[in-house]
Amino acid sequence: MQKHITILIFLALLAAPLARAQAPADKKLNLYVVAGMRLLSDKPFGYDESVSPAAAPTLGAGATWQRDRILLSGEFNFTDAKKDTDEFGTILTGVSANALVGYVFTLSRNTALQLQSGFGYSLYHLAVADNGYQGSANLNTAVYHNVVYSVPVSALVQRKFSNGTFAGIRAGYNIPLKPSEWRYIEGSTTEVSVAGTDGVFIQVLFGGIFSLANR
Repeated sequence: MQKHITILIFLALLAAPLARAQAPADKKLNLYVVAGMRLLSDKPFGYDESVSPAAAPTLGAGATWQRDRILLSGEFNFTDAKKDTDEFGTILTGVSANALVGYVFTLSRNTALQLQSGFGYSLYHLAVADNGYQGSANLNTAVYHNVVYSVPVSALVQRKFSNGTFAGIRAGYNIPLKPSEWRYIEGSTTEVSVAGTDGVFIQVLFGGIFSLANR
């Protein structure tokens, strides 16, 4: 996770020295890093309480191409969270990628509202260790896998600054295209555990805007 943070901060610094003192262009490229929180539903999986954390931090990066008020975006995020109790210990990891389209509404000279939607793909792993198991450490952990296809819907308020950078806050929901099925695989046996949707997310963005000359 620390390696990912270093890479993403480096990308943000590359995006900062942007075009300044220019008339608004019809075409723009936004490069940004994004950090946020994803709310998770309960997953008991045979325990007395949910084995998953109530929320998981996310970290990622993205790019948005804008022509007039139309947006085309690509974004990826990493997820890494833990939960520990006397009964069990959990590690949740995952990666997601979104392809988005959107529309921009001008709120003021430097503030805009972006509405976006599109297609999302996520892959998550949930490792649950039984802290009460007295046998081999290699046998006390169950690993669940989940592939999610979704339609992300979000609203982003973006504030532009005079040095060519921008900051924004986004709230949204991932609408699943099928039930959220966590699969536990042990040898030749597969058990499908259906849990609620992990859909709500909140993010903070920082990046820079490149003005692209018309040809």
